[in-house]
Amino acid sequence: MRGLDPSADGGPRNGLGDLHIYLKGSWSILRLIEDRRLGLEGTLLGEASFGEHDQGLHYREAGRMRLGAYSGRANQTYLYRFPGDGLIEVHFADGRFFHALDLTGGVAEAEHLCARDRYRTRVELLTRSRWKSRWRVRGPAKDLLLTTWYLRFAEPPTCRHAGGAADYLPGSR
Repeated sequence: MRGLDPSADGGPRNGLGDLHIYLKGSWSILRLIEDRRLGLEGTLLGEASFGEHDQGLHYREAGRMRLGAYSGRANQTYLYRFPGDGLIEVHFADGRFFHALDLTGGVAEAEHLCARDRYRTRVELLTRSRWKSRWRVRGPAKDLLLTTWYLRFAEPPTCRHAGGAADYLPGSR
């Protein structure tokens, strides 16, 4: 796949080093979306970038989402803080706390309550150039499963990837 560096793949989870350094830069993303309440499946293809911020890293996500009849742009921003080795605190763009992760072992789980909705995540650092997050969201009006694959760009992309979602999945190359 153009823009991704497969040679950077590999290595043990606990050997990935400083999380600030690991995350910093640009990542290609594929999000698989299952809305179990509405019986819809979709995808988000795009880019996530972690740029320097005086309190950690600023996360910016932008992509094209397709879900049911909807097809359009989707964006998200967060602030990632690093209070200690292997630890991340994720905050919303307005500064409110979202969740914390202890990734010292390469895998972490967290939960966030938003009114009557429960957001549960599992984050796995797979290799130096690939990680994933899985969100399970349940509430009175929500029943979602969101799985996002992050693949490191080898160099800044010069164009958007035009391939299909299968190009992003492990073992599809």
